[in-house]
Amino acid sequence: PRPRGRTFRRFAPASLSPEQCRRQTEVLRAACDKLFPRGTAISFLNSHNAKLGGKPLQLALDSDDGLLRVEQLIAAMSRS
Repeated sequence: PRPRGRTFRRFAPASLSPEQCRRQTEVLRAACDKLFPRGTAISFLNSHNAKLGGKPLQLALDSDDGLLRVEQLIAAMSRS
């Protein structure tokens, strides 16, 4: 008999709409260009931010208003 190994489920990656892809690109570009090295930018975008009340990337993906709020915070942080 063959030894049983771990079984992993494969999940399909979440599909983003064209608008969400655009907003994701814009927020990542803003974070990398204005404020952070890439790894730090990704960590910032995926971590809860108290000033925004959520994760910056998710807020940016949800709406243009969310993207604007995140971009404004990044601009303010870059001036500090």
